[in-house]
Amino acid sequence: MKIKLHIILTFLPLLSIGQEYPIIDTLNYGRDVSHVKYYFQNEGEDEVLIKTYWFNELGKHTTTYTGYGGFKIYKQSKITYNYSINGNLDNIKHQDYISPKNDSIGNFITSEIKKVISNGSYKKGNNVIENILAKYESNYISVIPEDINWHSSENLHPAMIFKRNQLGQDSLILLFDTIGKIEMCLDEIVSFVYDEENKLVKKKWIDMPIRYGFELQVFKPSSVNFEDSIINLNNVYQERIYKYLEDTIEIKYFEEERLTGTKIKVLNDKGLVQSEVIVNARQDTLSYYQYKWNSMNKLESSKRIKHTGYNGYAYSLDLTYGNIKKYKYDDKNRLVRIETFEGDMLVCTERYEIIERK
Repeated sequence: MKIKLHIILTFLPLLSIGQEYPIIDTLNYGRDVSHVKYYFQNEGEDEVLIKTYWFNELGKHTTTYTGYGGFKIYKQSKITYNYSINGNLDNIKHQDYISPKNDSIGNFITSEIKKVISNGSYKKGNNVIENILAKYESNYISVIPEDINWHSSENLHPAMIFKRNQLGQDSLILLFDTIGKIEMCLDEIVSFVYDEENKLVKKKWIDMPIRYGFELQVFKPSSVNFEDSIINLNNVYQERIYKYLEDTIEIKYFEEERLTGTKIKVLNDKGLVQSEVIVNARQDTLSYYQYKWNSMNKLESSKRIKHTGYNGYAYSLDLTYGNIKKYKYDDKNRLVRIETFEGDMLVCTERYEIIERK
């Protein structure tokens, strides 16, 4: 039995589809830091606390809490990062806080938003979705993630498990997901192959066959219109093959052994990426980015020159507003601020407030 899902990618918790690496939200701020607060602010709006990153005495990022500031942001969740005896990341576990009232409100909101999108009521700038959120805002119960008794929850499950070779390099990553919030299953396997110089030469993604046979119909980039094609995540095989030249890295994208695209990374004299371009199998440019680095080899800025909204596998992406990012650091070279611009206009700010260990 096939189940066809119409999903807004922004709300999808994990859709890796051969991403560069399973995205791991870890930071390194050193041993003297207790935790870091991450704030987000759109221009003209109040700054909002989104999440906090917590560190142990060795400086390892051990926990991330999300869900501050009300239902407009995120529901409460806890992510734990567990390390092996040699300090390598061993596994990641994820927990959601389920409040019966808030969960019910969330279901009502999701249902109404899907309805206005499917019947064509939603138009950019008409505030239909904002009105739906405002309708339920007063009924939402505000919860502080650190105050939750997480040990009482039964929703703790592995999100990723890491395996490494004798040199400590990633050799296998197992990604898990839940079906219907109950059944845990292995969702995807990522494997790594290295050459005799220990350089990564191949990365493979396999979406595991599952009896539900999920298919996704996603939206076109930055659009409320669906793609014509259906994404089948049942037993899909993808890989990337890496070729290292003097000052470039060439990455070939394959799906079911069919070439779908190529990424070219151009390196500076310090081996840092100064530009990257992705082209499809017909050599059409899908995206082009440029990067600048400061004297301490910290990323200073990134600029999106072009992006069609599709990646090297021809899957659509949910592009965000803002084509330039500028990164700020403190006197200890720790990231404290990211400013996003659309041309010369500042559109949003991300701020990291560092709390020193007492």
